[in-house]
Amino acid sequence: MAVNLFDARSYASLNPDLAVAGITSPQQLENHYRTTGINEGRLASPFVDLRYYGRSNPDLGRAGLTTNTQLLSHLENFGANEGRRSSVTFSPNFYKSVNTDLAAVGFNNEQLYKHFTEIGLSEGRVSSEFFNAPFYLANNSDLRAAFGNNYQAALLHFLNNGIREGRVASPTVSPYTDPSNVSSTAYDLGTLVAKATFSDFVGTTDRDDYYGFRVVDPINLNLNLSGLSGSATLKLFADTNENGVADSGEEIASVTGNVSTPAVINKTLGAGYYHIDVTTQNTTTSTLYNLAMSPSVIQSTNTTDPGNSQGNAFSLGTLSGSRTVTDFVGSTDRVDFYSFVLNGNRTLNLSLNGTTDPAFAILYRDTNNNGQFDSTETLGLVNSANNSLGTLTQDLTAGNYFVQVFTNTNTANTSYNMSLTV
Repeated sequence: MAVNLFDARSYASLNPDLAVAGITSPQQLENHYRTTGINEGRLASPFVDLRYYGRSNPDLGRAGLTTNTQLLSHLENFGANEGRRSSVTFSPNFYKSVNTDLAAVGFNNEQLYKHFTEIGLSEGRVSSEFFNAPFYLANNSDLRAAFGNNYQAALLHFLNNGIREGRVASPTVSPYTDPSNVSSTAYDLGTLVAKATFSDFVGTTDRDDYYGFRVVDPINLNLNLSGLSGSATLKLFADTNENGVADSGEEIASVTGNVSTPAVINKTLGAGYYHIDVTTQNTTTSTLYNLAMSPSVIQSTNTTDPGNSQGNAFSLGTLSGSRTVTDFVGSTDRVDFYSFVLNGNRTLNLSLNGTTDPAFAILYRDTNNNGQFDSTETLGLVNSANNSLGTLTQDLTAGNYFVQVFTNTNTANTSYNMSLTV
C-alpha cells in the first residue's frame, strides 16, 4: 500500500514563486512537484528530504535508485512502511514511541507519516530524536517572538537555519528501542546533521549500546558521555569496509569516563558510516548515561572542492600578498591539489594548521611537464597534527607551482588551514 507524502500547504510555503505563476490549488501544486519540482530538487514537505533519504540509505543507490523520482517512489511504496527516516525531523519509529495514543490505535508507519503531515505537526507533537517543535520555540526566545506557536514555521527555521547555527532542537531523549549490543544492528540515527542527547543504561545485563550514523558532508563531531555513576567507555569506529560492522582495526577513538569526569571525543569525520559504542568496564559495573552528539559541518573557503590530481588542481591564480584556504582531507577525499603562479622571484612562506589528525603539504614544481607529481620535484614538506603549526619558507623563481595536501592513513580525517604568503 502506497502513501502520498506530498504536502500542498508546505510546498506552497516553501516555494512562493509558484503562487506568482498562478499555481495555487492543491492539485496544481502536486502536479508541479511530480512533473517539475522533484527534478529541481524542491522539497515535497519539510520532512521529506529526498537528498537526505538517498544518502541515509545507500542500499537504494546500490540498487540503482538514484533519481529523486525513483527515491520518492521507493519512499511512498516501500520506505515509509519499512520505517525509514526521510528527514532529520521525522522518524516514524520514534514518533510512535513517544505518541503512545497513536501506537494504541495501531497506526502503521504509513499512517504515522500521514498523521504527522495532516495533524501531528500542527499539534506540536515530537517527531524525531533531533526535533521537538515546542521545545525549539521555548528555548529560543527570538523564534518564539517571531513565530509564536507556529510549529511549521519552527520546523522550517530549524531546517533552513537552526541546524547550521548549531541550535539545540530537542531535550534529552531515550532511544525508541534499546540500542543493540552488537554493531550490526546498531540504533540507526540516519545522517547525523543535528545535535541530540540520548539517555540510557549499560551494565551487567546490557554491556554495550551501539549507535550507527552516516556522514555525507565532512563534519567536526563532539561526543560527550556524562551522568555516570560508574566507569564507562565511549568508543568511535569508522566502518571503512562498509560492511555495517565495527571490525577490529576500525576503532578511531576510545575514552573512559567516570562519576566526576565525562568521556569526551572530538574528531573530524569524512563521508561514510560510523559506530558509537557505550560500554561498561567490567562485569559488575552498571550505570545510566547521557550521550551528547554535536556535529558541525566543515566550511570550505574554496568555491569547488580541490581536485585529487594535478590535472584538476584548484587554481589560486597569481600569488600577491597572502592567501588562506580552509578545506578537508580524509578517508573519502585523501588529497587536495592547488596550483599558483609567481610572476617574479619571490620568497614563499607556506603554513599548515587547524588540523585534528596528521596532515601534510608538499610544495613542488612540475619540472618535466609530465602533468603529475614526481618525488624528485619536491621543494619542501610541512606537516601538522592536533592544530600544530607547520611552516615552510622557500625562495622561488617565476613560474607555475603546485601544493598537494593529504593524509597518510585510511582513518585520518581533518580540516585544515593553509596559508601562502609572498
